[in-house]
Parts: sequence; C-alpha cells; structure tokens
Amino acid sequence: MQRERIIKACYDNSRINICMSALCGTVDMQPKTFKDYERKTSIHDGQYGYGGLEECLNSQETSTSYQVSTMNLKYYLDILPSKVQTHIHLDIEGAELEVIKSFGGALDQYTNQLSLELEPSKTVSLKDRYIQLHRFSGLKFACLLVNRDGGFVDINDYYEILSNSQTKGINVYMIKPGLIRYLGLNSKLYSNYQPMINSLLAN
Repeated sequence: MQRERIIKACYDNSRINICMSALCGTVDMQPKTFKDYERKTSIHDGQYGYGGLEECLNSQETSTSYQVSTMNLKYYLDILPSKVQTHIHLDIEGAELEVIKSFGGALDQYTNQLSLELEPSKTVSLKDRYIQLHRFSGLKFACLLVNRDGGFVDINDYYEILSNSQTKGINVYMIKPGLIRYLGLNSKLYSNYQPMINSLLAN
C-alpha cells in the first residue's frame, strides 16, 4: 500500500526520483530480509507495515518479515541522466550510515545537502554514530542538528544531546561547509561549528 501511495503522489513529478527498492550500502543488490515494526503495523490495523532491513534494526519489536529487492544508492544515482541531486533525504530506518559509507568519501560529488535521522544502535552510541557520519562522508559536510520545529540546535547543546543516553534520535541536516553562510544562521553557530566538531573528532 505504501508503494502505491508513493507512486500516486510523486511519480509524475519530474523533480523527484523514486527508487522503489530498499536502499542499502552493499553492491550485490541481492534480496534482503525486511521486518515490519509491530507497533506501526498495529497502529494501521495491519493495512501496511513500517520497518527496516533486518541487519539495520535496533531494539524495536517486529512482526512480519519478508524479502525485498535492494538498491545501492550510489549505483542508482550513477545511472540517472544526472547523478547530481539538489537534495537527498534518507529515511531508511538505520541504514543511513551504511549507505553514506558506500560512497567511499565521494558523497560531495553527488549533492550539496542531505537530511536524515540518526539513531543509536545496539552497540554504537549516538555520539559515536554522529562522529561516524562525519568520517563516512569524507569530512566534507557540516552535520547540523535540527529541532523538531525546524530550527537549528545551539552549538553549545550538541555535546549534551549527543552524550545523553535518553536521546533516542536526532534530525541532521548535512551541508557543505562553504555553503553554511547561505542558511542565514546566527554568527555564533557559524563560527563555533568547526571548533566544536574538531574537538569531538579528537576525543
């Protein structure tokens, strides 16, 4: 049902590219096991599930499982008429870092900006996954934290948010550092971001 909703809403929009497969970082593109979150399935009376690839799931209870086709995002962009995208949004339930890592540090050749949600895994803390996000993207993007209201989080609050075990997830807006000035951010955030991230990466 979700597939039909997406096609109906976006298929005729020339500015949106739809990949009707589960995005992952592997290159073999073999089918993988997808599991629905039990809570989400119950909310929608079983009409359609909502979950993620088995290997990327964290702690949520799952119910139904089935095989899905997969697609490597880098490969998918390479076969488009233009591989460069204005904006990439990743909402792939825990596979975000795997997909970004698969670009081999060349993500900046495909887009100037990305958005995603980052969550801790069973074995890696949120702070460490945030550090991985920088490293896997080749240290070529500023990874700004975003509030629920869409505003940017104050730089002074980054460490507390990332280190708090109660933080279940954060919204991240990634942009090439040279373009930060176009976001209209306050001068404090603009000038303090790089020293903050340098300190975080050094720890």
